Amino acid sequence: MKSIALLLAFGLLVTVSHVQVPPHKGFPKDGVVPDGATAAAIAEIVARKAYGSVNIAPQLPFIVTYDKGVYTVEGRLKEGVLGGNVTVKLRKKDGAIIFLDHTA
Repeated sequence: MKSIALLLAFGLLVTVSHVQVPPHKGFPKDGVVPDGATAAAIAEIVARKAYGSVNIAPQLPFIVTYDKGVYTVEGRLKEGVLGGNVTVKLRKKDGAIIFLDHTA
């Protein structure tokens, strides 16, 4: 009985070891950050964590520009409101935050 259980376990192990996992395909074709709306959403989360919601909320909606694989997301305060503006730069391909700043 023990030898049958061992044989079954070995057979299962051999079967599982031959299961093929598809190869890693790398980054999505459109990049991890496929569009400006996604860039703005990521930048908002990062900015709120770094500088606090009270400082970021008045700067919405963000202005998003794109150049050479990098999204630049900028906050703008309404005219007459005192404070600074946040800038976040993200790479389209992998979503890396390559710049984060808040002016005074």
